[in-house]
Amino acid sequence: TDLYGNIIDKNKIFADLFGKPLKIESNHFFDYLKHMNITYLQHSNLNIKETQFANFKDKMEYYFELVKSQRLTINMECSITIDNQNKDFQIEIKPIQVQARFLAMLIMFKDITEHKQNLKLVEENTKQLIEKARLLSLNQLIGGIAHNIKTPLMSSSGGILALTRYTERIDNLLKDEDIYIKYPEFDDVLKDMLQWEKMIKQYLLYISDVITAVKDQSVSLNSSKTNKFTISEVVEKINLLMSYEFKKKNCKLNTHFNIDSQTQIVGDIVVLTQILNNVIMNSE
Repeated sequence: TDLYGNIIDKNKIFADLFGKPLKIESNHFFDYLKHMNITYLQHSNLNIKETQFANFKDKMEYYFELVKSQRLTINMECSITIDNQNKDFQIEIKPIQVQARFLAMLIMFKDITEHKQNLKLVEENTKQLIEKARLLSLNQLIGGIAHNIKTPLMSSSGGILALTRYTERIDNLLKDEDIYIKYPEFDDVLKDMLQWEKMIKQYLLYISDVITAVKDQSVSLNSSKTNKFTISEVVEKINLLMSYEFKKKNCKLNTHFNIDSQTQIVGDIVVLTQILNNVIMNSE
Protein backbone atom coordinates (compact mmCIF):
# COMPACT_ATOMS: atom_id res chain seq x y z
CA THR A 1 0.00 0.00 0.00
CA ASP A 2 1.01 3.61 -0.33
CA LEU A 3 1.16 6.08 2.56
CA TYR A 4 -2.61 6.44 2.57
CA GLY A 5 -3.54 2.76 2.51
CA ASN A 6 -4.27 2.47 -1.21
CA ILE A 7 -3.31 -0.97 -2.48
CA ILE A 8 -0.55 -0.64 -5.06
CA ASP A 9 -0.36 -4.35 -5.77
CA LYS A 10 -1.81 -7.56 -4.37
CA ASN A 11 -1.32 -11.19 -5.25
CA LYS A 12 -4.04 -13.56 -6.44
CA ILE A 13 -4.16 -15.47 -3.14
CA PHE A 14 -5.08 -12.30 -1.21
CA ALA A 15 -7.67 -11.31 -3.81
CA ASP A 16 -9.26 -14.78 -3.83
CA LEU A 17 -9.21 -15.08 -0.06
CA PHE A 18 -10.61 -11.68 0.86
CA GLY A 19 -11.81 -9.89 -2.27
CA LYS A 20 -14.18 -12.48 -3.72
CA PRO A 21 -15.86 -13.75 -0.52
CA LEU A 22 -16.30 -10.19 0.79
CA LYS A 23 -17.33 -8.85 -2.66
CA ILE A 24 -14.98 -5.88 -2.36
CA GLU A 25 -14.27 -3.84 -5.46
CA SER A 26 -12.40 -1.02 -3.71
CA ASN A 27 -8.63 -0.79 -3.90
CA HIS A 28 -8.18 0.64 -0.41
CA PHE A 29 -6.91 -1.67 2.33
CA PHE A 30 -9.15 -0.19 5.01
CA ASP A 31 -12.21 -1.00 2.92
CA TYR A 32 -11.14 -4.61 3.24
CA LEU A 33 -10.83 -4.16 7.00
CA LYS A 34 -14.36 -2.76 7.23
CA HIS A 35 -15.80 -5.96 5.76
CA MET A 36 -13.47 -8.42 7.48
CA ASN A 37 -15.11 -10.15 10.42
CA ILE A 38 -12.07 -9.89 12.69
CA THR A 39 -12.60 -11.66 16.02
CA TYR A 40 -9.07 -11.34 17.42
CA LEU A 41 -6.11 -9.04 16.78
CA GLN A 42 -2.95 -8.85 18.89
CA HIS A 43 0.54 -7.59 18.08
CA SER A 44 3.74 -9.23 19.37
CA ASN A 45 6.00 -6.13 19.51
CA LEU A 46 7.29 -5.59 23.03
CA ASN A 47 8.07 -1.91 22.46
CA ILE A 48 4.49 -1.00 21.46
CA LYS A 49 2.17 -0.04 24.29
CA GLU A 50 -1.23 -1.67 23.98
CA THR A 51 -4.15 0.78 23.62
CA GLN A 52 -7.89 0.22 23.87
CA PHE A 53 -9.89 0.70 20.66
CA ALA A 54 -13.57 0.59 19.82
CA ASN A 55 -13.00 -1.93 17.01
CA PHE A 56 -10.26 -3.85 15.23
CA LYS A 57 -10.30 -1.49 12.23
CA ASP A 58 -9.28 1.45 14.43
CA LYS A 59 -6.62 -0.73 16.00
CA MET A 60 -5.15 -1.63 12.62
CA GLU A 61 -5.17 2.04 11.55
CA TYR A 62 -3.21 2.83 14.71
CA TYR A 63 -0.60 0.23 13.76
CA PHE A 64 -0.40 1.75 10.27
CA GLU A 65 0.36 5.15 11.75
CA LEU A 66 3.10 3.63 13.92
CA VAL A 67 4.69 2.03 10.87
CA LYS A 68 4.66 5.35 8.99
CA SER A 69 5.72 7.60 11.87
CA GLN A 70 8.24 5.37 13.66
CA ARG A 71 9.36 3.17 10.75
CA LEU A 72 8.50 0.04 12.79
CA THR A 73 7.90 -3.48 11.56
CA ILE A 74 4.84 -4.77 13.37
CA ASN A 75 3.97 -8.46 13.68
CA MET A 76 0.56 -9.57 14.83
CA GLU A 77 -1.89 -12.44 14.83
CA CYS A 78 -5.56 -12.18 14.00
CA SER A 79 -8.60 -14.38 13.57
CA ILE A 80 -10.97 -13.67 10.68
CA THR A 81 -14.26 -15.40 9.89
CA ILE A 82 -14.53 -16.10 6.15
CA ASP A 83 -17.54 -17.99 4.72
CA ASN A 84 -18.53 -19.02 8.26
CA GLN A 85 -15.07 -20.51 8.80
CA ASN A 86 -12.65 -19.09 11.33
CA LYS A 87 -9.12 -18.63 9.98
CA ASP A 88 -5.98 -17.54 11.80
CA PHE A 89 -3.41 -15.28 10.17
CA GLN A 90 0.01 -13.98 10.99
CA ILE A 91 0.31 -10.43 9.68
CA GLU A 92 3.48 -8.44 9.16
CA ILE A 93 3.39 -4.72 8.30
CA LYS A 94 6.77 -3.57 7.10
CA PRO A 95 7.87 -0.10 5.90
CA ILE A 96 9.58 0.11 2.49
CA GLN A 97 12.31 2.78 2.45
CA VAL A 98 14.76 3.92 -0.17
CA GLN A 99 17.64 6.07 1.06
CA ALA A 100 15.78 6.79 4.32
CA ARG A 101 12.76 7.88 2.32
CA PHE A 102 9.46 6.21 3.18
CA LEU A 103 7.77 4.97 0.01
CA ALA A 104 5.15 2.35 0.91
CA MET A 105 4.14 -0.44 3.26
CA LEU A 106 4.34 -4.15 2.66
CA ILE A 107 1.51 -6.12 4.30
CA MET A 108 1.93 -9.89 4.39
CA PHE A 109 -0.83 -12.30 5.45
CA LYS A 110 0.24 -15.84 6.33
CA ASP A 111 -2.48 -18.43 6.92
CA ILE A 112 -1.54 -20.24 10.15
CA THR A 113 -4.93 -21.89 10.72
CA GLU A 114 -3.60 -25.42 10.26
CA HIS A 115 -0.54 -24.61 12.37
CA LYS A 116 -2.73 -23.33 15.23
CA GLN A 117 -4.98 -26.38 14.97
CA ASN A 118 -1.92 -28.66 15.11
CA LEU A 119 -0.63 -26.81 18.16
CA LYS A 120 -4.02 -27.16 19.84
CA LEU A 121 -4.12 -30.86 18.96
CA VAL A 122 -0.60 -31.35 20.35
CA GLU A 123 -1.61 -29.53 23.54
CA GLU A 124 -4.74 -31.67 23.96
CA ASN A 125 -2.78 -34.87 23.29
CA THR A 126 -0.13 -33.79 25.79
CA LYS A 127 -2.80 -33.16 28.42
CA GLN A 128 -4.31 -36.59 27.73
CA LEU A 129 -0.90 -38.27 27.99
CA ILE A 130 -0.17 -36.45 31.28
CA GLU A 131 -3.58 -37.42 32.65
CA LYS A 132 -3.13 -41.05 31.55
CA ALA A 133 0.35 -41.15 33.11
CA ARG A 134 -1.09 -39.68 36.33
CA LEU A 135 -3.88 -42.28 36.39
CA LEU A 136 -1.41 -45.09 35.69
CA SER A 137 0.80 -43.86 38.53
CA LEU A 138 -2.21 -43.61 40.82
CA ASN A 139 -3.39 -47.09 39.84
CA GLN A 140 0.08 -48.51 40.53
CA LEU A 141 0.05 -46.81 43.93
CA ILE A 142 -3.40 -48.20 44.75
CA GLY A 143 -2.35 -51.64 43.55
CA GLY A 144 0.77 -51.49 45.75
CA ILE A 145 -1.22 -50.37 48.79
CA ALA A 146 -3.80 -53.11 48.22
CA HIS A 147 -1.03 -55.69 47.92
CA ASN A 148 0.65 -54.47 51.13
CA ILE A 149 -2.63 -54.52 53.05
CA LYS A 150 -3.25 -58.10 51.94
CA THR A 151 -0.23 -59.36 53.91
CA PRO A 152 -1.36 -58.23 57.39
CA LEU A 153 -4.90 -59.33 56.54
CA MET A 154 -3.71 -62.85 55.78
CA SER A 155 -1.68 -62.86 59.01
CA SER A 156 -4.72 -61.66 60.97
CA SER A 157 -6.87 -64.31 59.34
CA GLY A 158 -4.35 -67.01 60.34
CA GLY A 159 -4.26 -65.60 63.88
CA ILE A 160 -8.06 -65.73 64.16
CA LEU A 161 -8.10 -69.35 62.98
CA ALA A 162 -5.49 -70.22 65.63
CA LEU A 163 -7.47 -68.39 68.34
CA THR A 164 -10.65 -70.21 67.31
CA ARG A 165 -8.88 -73.55 67.42
CA TYR A 166 -7.35 -72.85 70.87
CA THR A 167 -10.66 -71.52 72.20
CA GLU A 168 -12.41 -74.73 71.15
CA ARG A 169 -9.68 -76.79 72.86
CA ILE A 170 -10.06 -74.75 76.04
CA ASP A 171 -13.83 -75.21 75.82
CA ASN A 172 -13.45 -79.00 75.56
CA LEU A 173 -10.93 -79.04 78.43
CA LEU A 174 -13.22 -77.06 80.73
CA LYS A 175 -16.09 -79.38 79.90
CA ASP A 176 -13.98 -82.44 80.70
CA GLU A 177 -12.89 -80.94 84.02
CA ASP A 178 -16.46 -79.87 84.91
CA ILE A 179 -15.26 -76.33 85.36
CA TYR A 180 -18.51 -74.94 83.93
CA ILE A 181 -20.41 -76.54 86.81
CA LYS A 182 -18.29 -74.72 89.38
CA TYR A 183 -17.82 -71.55 87.35
CA PRO A 184 -20.75 -71.15 84.89
CA GLU A 185 -19.62 -67.64 83.94
CA PHE A 186 -16.73 -69.22 81.98
CA ASP A 187 -19.25 -70.77 79.61
CA ASP A 188 -20.60 -67.31 78.70
CA VAL A 189 -17.06 -65.94 78.30
CA LEU A 190 -16.00 -68.68 75.88
CA LYS A 191 -19.22 -68.44 73.88
CA ASP A 192 -18.65 -64.69 73.61
CA MET A 193 -15.06 -65.26 72.46
CA LEU A 194 -16.14 -67.75 69.79
CA GLN A 195 -18.83 -65.36 68.57
CA TRP A 196 -16.38 -62.47 68.25
CA GLU A 197 -13.82 -64.67 66.53
CA LYS A 198 -16.46 -65.67 63.99
CA MET A 199 -17.46 -62.04 63.37
CA ILE A 200 -13.84 -60.90 63.00
CA LYS A 201 -13.22 -63.69 60.51
CA GLN A 202 -16.23 -62.55 58.44
CA TYR A 203 -15.02 -58.92 58.52
CA LEU A 204 -11.52 -59.97 57.40
CA LEU A 205 -12.98 -61.94 54.51
CA TYR A 206 -15.10 -58.95 53.52
CA ILE A 207 -12.15 -56.54 53.63
CA SER A 208 -10.05 -59.03 51.64
CA ASP A 209 -12.76 -59.21 48.95
CA VAL A 210 -12.98 -55.40 48.79
CA ILE A 211 -9.20 -55.04 48.44
CA THR A 212 -9.12 -57.71 45.72
CA ALA A 213 -11.87 -55.88 43.82
CA VAL A 214 -10.08 -52.50 44.19
CA LYS A 215 -6.79 -54.03 43.08
CA ASP A 216 -8.47 -55.54 40.00
CA GLN A 217 -9.92 -52.13 39.13
CA SER A 218 -6.56 -50.39 39.63
CA VAL A 219 -4.68 -52.61 37.17
CA SER A 220 -7.38 -52.48 34.47
CA LEU A 221 -5.58 -49.62 32.65
CA ASN A 222 -2.39 -51.64 32.43
CA SER A 223 -3.87 -54.86 31.15
CA SER A 224 -7.09 -56.39 29.96
CA LYS A 225 -8.07 -59.94 30.83
CA THR A 226 -10.75 -61.94 29.03
CA ASN A 227 -12.21 -64.65 31.23
CA LYS A 228 -15.48 -66.38 31.96
CA PHE A 229 -17.56 -64.97 34.83
CA THR A 230 -21.15 -65.16 36.00
CA ILE A 231 -23.75 -62.40 36.37
CA SER A 232 -23.87 -63.00 40.12
CA GLU A 233 -20.09 -62.35 40.33
CA VAL A 234 -20.57 -58.99 38.63
CA VAL A 235 -23.35 -58.04 41.08
CA GLU A 236 -21.17 -59.13 44.00
CA LYS A 237 -18.30 -56.90 42.84
CA ILE A 238 -20.66 -53.96 42.34
CA ASN A 239 -22.02 -54.38 45.87
CA LEU A 240 -18.48 -54.52 47.27
CA LEU A 241 -17.23 -51.43 45.45
CA MET A 242 -20.41 -49.39 45.82
CA SER A 243 -21.32 -50.31 49.40
CA TYR A 244 -20.14 -46.96 50.78
CA GLU A 245 -22.11 -45.01 48.16
CA PHE A 246 -25.20 -47.08 48.86
CA LYS A 247 -24.95 -46.36 52.58
CA LYS A 248 -24.24 -42.66 52.00
CA LYS A 249 -27.29 -42.29 49.74
CA ASN A 250 -29.37 -44.55 52.00
CA CYS A 251 -30.26 -46.93 49.21
CA LYS A 252 -29.66 -50.51 48.14
CA LEU A 253 -29.14 -52.34 44.89
CA ASN A 254 -32.13 -54.41 43.82
CA THR A 255 -31.50 -56.89 41.03
CA HIS A 256 -33.94 -58.73 38.78
CA PHE A 257 -32.73 -61.19 36.16
CA ASN A 258 -34.63 -62.60 33.20
CA ILE A 259 -31.91 -65.22 32.90
CA ASP A 260 -30.12 -67.47 35.35
CA SER A 261 -27.73 -65.47 37.57
CA GLN A 262 -25.14 -68.23 37.04
CA THR A 263 -25.10 -67.61 33.29
CA GLN A 264 -21.50 -67.21 32.18
CA ILE A 265 -20.20 -64.23 30.20
CA VAL A 266 -16.91 -64.11 28.30
CA GLY A 267 -15.11 -60.78 28.65
CA ASP A 268 -13.33 -58.50 31.11
CA ILE A 269 -15.25 -58.42 34.40
CA VAL A 270 -13.24 -55.41 35.59
CA VAL A 271 -14.26 -53.24 32.63
CA LEU A 272 -17.90 -54.33 32.86
CA THR A 273 -17.93 -53.56 36.60
CA GLN A 274 -16.49 -50.08 35.97
CA ILE A 275 -19.14 -49.34 33.35
CA LEU A 276 -22.00 -50.49 35.58
CA ASN A 277 -20.58 -48.56 38.56
CA ASN A 278 -20.54 -45.38 36.43
CA VAL A 279 -24.10 -46.02 35.31
CA ILE A 280 -25.20 -46.36 38.93
CA MET A 281 -23.23 -43.28 40.07
CA ASN A 282 -24.76 -41.13 37.29
CA SER A 283 -28.33 -42.37 37.78
CA GLU A 284 -30.91 -40.20 39.54
